[in-house]
Amino acid sequence: MAPKATAGKQARVPAAKQPPKNSVWVRYHPWIEGVMGHATSVSLHLLVIGGAFLWFTYIAFALGFAHAPRSLPVEPVVFAGGGGNKAGTGTAKDGEKAAPKEDAETDKNNPGEKNPPIDSNDQPKLTDVKPKVIDPAFAPPDARLIKSNLESMERFQKLNDDVQKKLREGLDASKGNGGTGTGGGTGAGTGEGTGSGTKAGKEHQPNEREKRMLRWSMKFNTQNGNDYLRQLEALGAVLAIPTGPNSFEVVDLTKKPLRPEAKDLSTIQKIWWIDDNPRSVLSLMEAMRLPGRPGRIIAFIPNEVEDDLAKTELAYHHLEADDIFETTFAIHMPGAGGRKYDVKVIEQKRK
Repeated sequence: MAPKATAGKQARVPAAKQPPKNSVWVRYHPWIEGVMGHATSVSLHLLVIGGAFLWFTYIAFALGFAHAPRSLPVEPVVFAGGGGNKAGTGTAKDGEKAAPKEDAETDKNNPGEKNPPIDSNDQPKLTDVKPKVIDPAFAPPDARLIKSNLESMERFQKLNDDVQKKLREGLDASKGNGGTGTGGGTGAGTGEGTGSGTKAGKEHQPNEREKRMLRWSMKFNTQNGNDYLRQLEALGAVLAIPTGPNSFEVVDLTKKPLRPEAKDLSTIQKIWWIDDNPRSVLSLMEAMRLPGRPGRIIAFIPNEVEDDLAKTELAYHHLEADDIFETTFAIHMPGAGGRKYDVKVIEQKRK
């Protein structure tokens, strides 16, 4: 049996959902939400960027980076004229430019001549200045040798005249003109240095020892002041250490402990060379444990070492002494056969 429809009743339709009261959905239409969000974001970004720009502008002005270049006002310096008119002599008024004078007044003593000629007889006579040339009168072979060793001579000439005299007196007293000569040349500390020859005075003829001091050079293979000291000790060297312009203290390296003693250099009577290399001199002083920082030392070596150098030089190329221009020696330690050292020629130049 079919159900009966209830008269006057209709089917219920669910009511549409509505937003609650006093909500955003009530005040704004839903499609405006996107527009409002973008507008708010852009406004905030512009506000932050604008604020940052203003802040950096303020900092730039505060630190002076944004100031326009400033220059000091420059005005010409005008010298006022003489007399009562600041603009110069003449008829112009104060503050106006004076008209230049067309001609100067003539000389009262020479009215007809404005610029009289200068009489050559009235001019003072000046003598010609000639450069002073120091050219000692040496024999031609010796002159070339001495001129080629200017550095070595300069070291010797830096010494006080009295010291130079004493050193030369010691050479003359020990060997004389016909002796076996000296072994100056290059003296080295931690490296290579140049020794010194004797002073070439006017009309002075160098003896054999002085020629050898100019001709010989010596290289020390050292790494430090201790190596330098050991080689000097092996040679039996005596060191002269300056304590004043004319005074020296002498240290005999063959005697221990090392004791500096005041001594006249002319009494040593041995060949010598000068070492004025600051580095090698200082390292040697430290190795000897002696105080002071002298500018140079003078090293004297025994006569037997001098003779050994002379024989080694002549035996190298079997040349006569007058045929040799320069000889360079090297010290090797220890020597062969139980010797303390060996002296070898490492370079020799002929005249």
